[in-house]
Amino acid sequence: MSQFFAKFQYAGNIPWEVEVLFASTARHEARSEGITQTKELVPMRYQVAYYFMITDPVKFINSVQFSGFKYTVEDFKNYVSPIVDQSVSQVLNLVSLNEVYANLHKVTDAVTASLRTFLDEVGVHLITCRIVRLEPEDETMRRVVQFMALGLDVNTAIRARLSEIMAQRSDPAATNMMLGVPYYPIYILPTAGMPTNLQQLMVPPTQTQQQPKGQSQQGGSEQSSGFEISGG
Repeated sequence: MSQFFAKFQYAGNIPWEVEVLFASTARHEARSEGITQTKELVPMRYQVAYYFMITDPVKFINSVQFSGFKYTVEDFKNYVSPIVDQSVSQVLNLVSLNEVYANLHKVTDAVTASLRTFLDEVGVHLITCRIVRLEPEDETMRRVVQFMALGLDVNTAIRARLSEIMAQRSDPAATNMMLGVPYYPIYILPTAGMPTNLQQLMVPPTQTQQQPKGQSQQGGSEQSSGFEISGG
């Protein structure tokens, strides 16, 4: 462009106002993430990766305008994120938690269709789109889903998660929680209605049974009574 204007003789001053715009037509990658919810109102965190390239720079510059003279792929990602969130939510809001991963292809198809339609209007070609991450936002819920994926039922998966939390706190009842067996510390076991011999076994070893004072005194009197005092 500079060589073109150099052919004219204007004493170094170009009589027109020139604005040079540059748009990269290379292949770009962007990732949009957010939080949606399932049919049971369980918060789900998602991340969508999509690859695109600008095919019509003029349409793109006229359609997508941000503040400032320069914007990057990160700015364009923020511009497209509401479209991605709407596409993900319109599928997951109607799906139960136990059916989310079985309908993952529906989420991908919905996001791809919405993005392709929107990007074509601004001169951008969508190459491909995929769901990178889709999992419950709550860590406990996420671990329960992972345990269920290993073949555990719901109750066992919940106990496994609670046992994991208790083990992290050095709680001695963690193993009992995993096995589903009640845990009673030996020093606080209820003794009402239990046999006498079993109650004696439950006495802490640090506690020794003391004989009644009456017995010791009685034994002493009997022993002393065995002696006779005779006068000289």
